Amino acid sequence: MKIDYYQDRIIVYLINKKVQLNINSIKEILIDVFNVLKNYYNIKLENSYHINFYINYYYGIIVELIKLDEVDNDIINIKLNILDDKLFLYEVDDPLDFLGNEIYYYDNKYYLNVKNVDIRLLEESKVIFDDNVYKILGRGVKI
Repeated sequence: MKIDYYQDRIIVYLINKKVQLNINSIKEILIDVFNVLKNYYNIKLENSYHINFYINYYYGIIVELIKLDEVDNDIINIKLNILDDKLFLYEVDDPLDFLGNEIYYYDNKYYLNVKNVDIRLLEESKVIFDDNVYKILGRGVKI
């Protein structure tokens, strides 16, 4: 599990995590994420959140928690958006290390579309998982 913490959002990367598309499985994963944030990172969830739950069957799951406007109450409101079978791209500095994958060039950066996750790739790259993926695929040059 990897966590990126920003002022208005928290991104949790669950590498090689599998999920079934039912309420109990997703609820279990979210409770685990909330407990890890609270117990190991001292991040207290308060107010309202928009949660994007990105599922990629090669990579795993990315949980994006976007903090919404603060409300003075003791209830945590969650709007959950489940995005199944999403495409993830990997931003890399040197695509020659990962030949054999689809490589895209966009905005002076290289992006990989892979079908098998390589641990080096997970350590050396930035995962692109939101709507920017389709901008890169549409406007980028496939090499």
